[in-house]
Amino acid sequence: MMESARKTKEDLIELLEKIGYTLSKPVKIYILGGAALTLRDIKESTIDVDIIVENEDNYNVLVDALYRLFNS
Repeated sequence: MMESARKTKEDLIELLEKIGYTLSKPVKIYILGGAALTLRDIKESTIDVDIIVENEDNYNVLVDALYRLFNS
């Protein structure tokens, strides 16, 4: 399970890269909230990552990747 410590821009980039390498196919995601502000250097850190995907298929691909990444 993911720890609840605040994540910096570098932490978020590392996490997103790990997720990207774990995806079974490319998925377009939209990052919102504090994570988006942190990635844009508007906020120093965030405690969560809010993600939206375009459709159910992309959602399933993302969930599968997250499950494999955090339950391996």
